[in-house]
Amino acid sequence: MTLIADLDALARQHKMLGKGFLGLALIITDQAKVRLPLDPDKMMTEGGGQVKGASGARVQAILAEAGIDRRLSSEGGRTSRGTPAKMRAYVAFLNERATNVDLDEVHGYWIDRVRDFFAGKPFILDLDPAVGVTGSLRGLIAKVRARESETPGVTLTGTVIQHLIGAKLEIALNVEAGSIARHGASVNDASGRGGDLELEDTVIHITTMPGQLLIEKCAANIKAGLRPMVITGRERTKTAQDIIADHGLADRVDVLDYEQFLTTNIFELGRFAPKGRRDAFGRIIDRYNEIIDRVESDPGLKIEIKG
Repeated sequence: MTLIADLDALARQHKMLGKGFLGLALIITDQAKVRLPLDPDKMMTEGGGQVKGASGARVQAILAEAGIDRRLSSEGGRTSRGTPAKMRAYVAFLNERATNVDLDEVHGYWIDRVRDFFAGKPFILDLDPAVGVTGSLRGLIAKVRARESETPGVTLTGTVIQHLIGAKLEIALNVEAGSIARHGASVNDASGRGGDLELEDTVIHITTMPGQLLIEKCAANIKAGLRPMVITGRERTKTAQDIIADHGLADRVDVLDYEQFLTTNIFELGRFAPKGRRDAFGRIIDRYNEIIDRVESDPGLKIEIKG
């Protein structure tokens, strides 16, 4: 077996993949880079309550070096009842391989497990009464983008926005869950119905980066007798409008900002009342989570409301 396969087997056997031990594993690996073998009897503070040199601040510094700015734990070395046994098992694993262990590879394994941990956690939508609807949405999408930046090659922002819009439309139109046709981003079939969402004769394209492919899809929609609509970020609406205009389609394609698209309906659904807005948010997020369960494989895309 490879080093990482052996390490993964150890981590799963001893249940080392929770928040409590992940930070400690990074600390121990950091210490191992200075000196191996390690003496587990000398690694605990007097009284056995914490690993020497371990702290939440140190864990965050290690994560920052890997480009992760989310907080894993405020008490990086504090132990629970089972932590000393896990620590000894991990130290024994490293000591057995002291002469030929690649600690950079081991470090990378734990960083990947931290990313997995964060990826599995739902996004939090903070509903602070002092913050407007648009501000709350921006805060949520900022968290999505932050997670996306920590996981190179993974696209999350467009997916979350698409499903939020789909959920909002289902609630606003009072239709059953899943009744709005959905397609993947690569769809552009011969019928001209290539888009993310379809309602009657309208084909909705949701994108964070409008470009040439978007124009081709809109042109195919128009050729098929359909009405394309583009929903994108506030900072990208002019880009989308300019590209569309350059291709002579300015009067044929509607371009909307997703923040305002969502915000307007939340106010209307909530009848402009504080409790109504919160209830509208709740209904949309509940429907959004239903959509995630139905069409996505990553439960970490779900959203929880706080506040």
